[in-house]
Amino acid sequence: MNGKKIIVAIVIIVAAGLLLIGFAPINGILVKLGFRNNDFNYIVQTKVDKIVIQNSRDPGFRFIITDPKAIHQLYETLSHGSVRPKGSSLPPDYIFEVYTGDKVKKYDYVVGVDKSGEGNFWDKNQAFQVPKNLDDTIINNLSFIRKPRDFNEIYYGSIMKVIDLTKHYYDKGNAKVGVDVLGDVECVRYLFSEDLQKFSQELQKVVLGAKLVNGNFNDFNVIISANNRGYSSNLFKTIITVDDRVNHIYQKYYVIGKFDFNKWDIEVSQPNQVPNDWYTLGGQGNE
Repeated sequence: MNGKKIIVAIVIIVAAGLLLIGFAPINGILVKLGFRNNDFNYIVQTKVDKIVIQNSRDPGFRFIITDPKAIHQLYETLSHGSVRPKGSSLPPDYIFEVYTGDKVKKYDYVVGVDKSGEGNFWDKNQAFQVPKNLDDTIINNLSFIRKPRDFNEIYYGSIMKVIDLTKHYYDKGNAKVGVDVLGDVECVRYLFSEDLQKFSQELQKVVLGAKLVNGNFNDFNVIISANNRGYSSNLFKTIITVDDRVNHIYQKYYVIGKFDFNKWDIEVSQPNQVPNDWYTLGGQGNE
């Protein structure tokens, strides 16, 4: 049994012994050991009117939570967060706004990150590493009903496949390659900072110096952009555009992904050639 498990076992034993005394001593022990915090107690001690969860990359994608049970569930998750010295160095994926009367508390949240010394849920004063079930119970259950299976595999995989097919044009000389995914309106809500960081690292392995575009289009003379045209849990359609101003090449690649036998089968068209089944597979067929 490792040290952490021993500590947990001791806490359970002590907690059981203190049940007759009351909750406060148990909670105090858990706080001191870093298993809980008291910083979100105001959520249950005062009347919270609503909690707004806003996607930081998609202005139109937000949730408003007013149900008392859902608010209490969120409190329980946050109260199990451990205090960290600072917030994540990654850009937030979501902004949380907690409304109590005329007061609003704002927090930044990065999905799925657990880095030593950094929290994934923070404001200007405090940072916390909150349990992963914040993703599962609050975000996933509310937003990803139609999200393709193994989204990262099909989304980033489609782009990388087109880059592999076309890099011989621009992977040399004075090409400055930028990959634009933040303009992909249909999918930007599913793009998270940690995944984007990993994708950026993979880009460097394939095309040295390639970077993600973040509004700085003028910094690049080759721009590869994704434009999703429809998806379901097992179908994915996207158009990957290669705008190479070094070699004066502008090409569209029509990508169809089909989920079969527990994996995505990705087919890429010839440049500027619309596949025969492009319009019959569903989603948006327009180019």
